[in-house]
Amino acid sequence: MSDPIITMCPTMANPEAFSSVPELRQELHRANESIFGLADRLHRMNGLANYLSDRLIKLVQAHLAEDQTTIQAELTELAENYQREQQAKQGRQH
Repeated sequence: MSDPIITMCPTMANPEAFSSVPELRQELHRANESIFGLADRLHRMNGLANYLSDRLIKLVQAHLAEDQTTIQAELTELAENYQREQQAKQGRQH
């Protein structure tokens, strides 16, 4: 079993705490930025889910067909993608 996943949620503002239009505008800008960031993250996660789903389907089909060549090719593709992602993460951290 895998470890639990903890997901941080955006900060919610108390509408009753605002007393002026400038405060409301500032909070609206913050909320919009948060929504944009979440939408971008969701888009990237959907892309990853689609990629992994396609790879897993091909692996299962190849396994059922006892097609070792395709299994090896799909695992190689997954490994190469993993390495590219790790290199990209390291590049973003520097």
